[in-house]
Amino acid sequence: MSLTAGSRGPRWAEMLAGSADKDVGNVIQSVLWTLETASAPERLDVDGLAQAATSSLQSGQPQRMLAGSLAVLAVLDHGLPGELVAVLNSDPLFTALSAALASHSPMLVATAARALAALVVVTDKRAKLDRQEKHGRLRKVVPQLRNTLDGPARSFLVQEAVAESCCALLAGDDAINLGSHAGAMWSMLWPLAVHPQDVISDAAAIALCRLTWLKRAHAGGRAPPPGSAQAEQQQAIPSVEEALSRSCTE
Repeated sequence: MSLTAGSRGPRWAEMLAGSADKDVGNVIQSVLWTLETASAPERLDVDGLAQAATSSLQSGQPQRMLAGSLAVLAVLDHGLPGELVAVLNSDPLFTALSAALASHSPMLVATAARALAALVVVTDKRAKLDRQEKHGRLRKVVPQLRNTLDGPARSFLVQEAVAESCCALLAGDDAINLGSHAGAMWSMLWPLAVHPQDVISDAAAIALCRLTWLKRAHAGGRAPPPGSAQAEQQQAIPSVEEALSRSCTE
């Protein structure tokens, strides 16, 4: 493991920068090994990793950008304490991942899409979450994911990543608020639900089920205030009956 001076923590910047000259797989193996062998989570220097990943994503070099996206996914999947995960919730990293979605590389776009969704979902587990910030980012991610389906890197790999990213975004949060973008997500997922690749169609179908569940009546039978984001979301999503009828006719 490459450490900083005085063995204060991993040399994330050096590790990810090396992906320009090395196989990305070897670089990510080093990242995973570093995460697994750290003596304590606090010694991982998550802030340094976030800065290194952002720098890699901003480099314009496909290999480094892919390594940066994969490193974000790796650390988010590592089960770190909430206060350390919150460090990743930075605007520069979110912006850099969003920009990577315009790449011509299907692998990079698919990885960046998954990392964006994971970033929104995992940071939602913070003890003191800024709800407005979370929902704002969520509503940014939906159109970004939709654009990737028609972007230069469109492929089965990207379609699978988009469908599974939507599943992740919709999982386990009754307070989710997509606003008017709920309709855009529905339109994006519907063609994927009849995709010839089972892994894509299954993920899209699960996401559609979760999305339709958001149509349910609010607690106490009260409708959301007219013009609110919740009202827009309710109007944008077909009811269960409408969804079933459409599935039978199409």
